[in-house]
Amino acid sequence: MVSWKKLAKYLSGEAGEKEKSAVEQWANRDPNHRKSFEETKMYWNKIENQEPTSINVDTAWNKLHNRISREEEKAGKQPDVIALHRRLLKYAAAVVVLIGLGVGGFYTYQGIDQAVNTVTVKTPSDDGSKQVYLPDGTMAHLNYNSRVMYPKNFRQAHRNVHIRKGEVYFDVESMPERPFVISARDARIEVLGTSFNVNTNLPGQKVEVYVQSGKVKLSREDDPGKFLILEPGDKGILTPSSLKKVKNTDKNYIAWATGKLTFKDQRLEDVFQTLKRTYHVNIKAEDASIKNYKITTHFTQEPIDTVLAVIATTFNLNVERTQNDTFVLRPDGKE
Repeated sequence: MVSWKKLAKYLSGEAGEKEKSAVEQWANRDPNHRKSFEETKMYWNKIENQEPTSINVDTAWNKLHNRISREEEKAGKQPDVIALHRRLLKYAAAVVVLIGLGVGGFYTYQGIDQAVNTVTVKTPSDDGSKQVYLPDGTMAHLNYNSRVMYPKNFRQAHRNVHIRKGEVYFDVESMPERPFVISARDARIEVLGTSFNVNTNLPGQKVEVYVQSGKVKLSREDDPGKFLILEPGDKGILTPSSLKKVKNTDKNYIAWATGKLTFKDQRLEDVFQTLKRTYHVNIKAEDASIKNYKITTHFTQEPIDTVLAVIATTFNLNVERTQNDTFVLRPDGKE
């Protein structure tokens, strides 16, 4: 097996004579090697002509470096830091991220073609969510400031989707023979047919997966052998140092996607935090005592203005909307 480092340098024109010879000998050794090499070369040229903005170079570099390090360790070599300049890194990263190199062999035509033909869906950073339907009929609901990438057509054995940032709620079309697999930061999430939420808008590189229905397998992208099975009501939490499962106690955890809010004898301070997350607004109580009021109520698909108007009427408050989507609540009659 030719090393990824040599292949990347060969295709980008950075290889020396010995490295060129090693790659060409590998390609000429077996007809299957030659076929894989020619297909890879063709798609390398496609990648070279694409805009590099869709490639996360830092993530790709980590994946490339880790893969080369593992290969060197298997070969009994001491891993070292590989000095690739920016242009070579971009192409090497593209091979890893867009083509998906495999340890056991090279790529298939179908896999490469699917990776190149990718759809990217984004939502604005300030406000607004969006629903999209994937090629298999799966619904993805993106919260604000989110980005998802998926192929125009699911042609492989797995339906692979990448969450580049943000929070996404999925209602997955059931296809037991073709698992639905999500990559989000370091997390790998595999399902057959279920509804669940993936949140990467958390500090410390944390990823949270909340299951509403069905079952989900949560693991690390680089260690799929160690995993958790999440069932309805479970929340899986993955950090750089841990992987654990807890019961979700927040009834409004996915209210941003469902539009359903339920409060039972809850302090307004906690209610305001839920509304901030659900509607992406700021809420201030002019009088600290307001935060201690308790409310029991339910809302379905109501705008934030209506929700706050109900709360204000219940407790005889005034609500004012100021700049930057900030709402201020104060006792009635107080200016």
